[in-house]
Amino acid sequence: MSYLKPLTCPFCGGTMDERGGQCNYNKKIMTIDLKCKQCETIIKFKTKWKDNPYEEAIKAFNHRVGEVN
Repeated sequence: MSYLKPLTCPFCGGTMDERGGQCNYNKKIMTIDLKCKQCETIIKFKTKWKDNPYEEAIKAFNHRVGEVN
């Protein structure tokens, strides 16, 4: 498995820095904490997961409407 990285900032296109995260294994919810190095926007991204909390959270954050995967 390759290491997944978040895509660029959805607001300015800057590099996103991972600042940590939390996983609720009972509710199967993962929260990742991201900060843009350019515009300093902080995003706490929360998503449900099935098998791999971190991988699925990054894939969900990286999903952009209108892009073909």
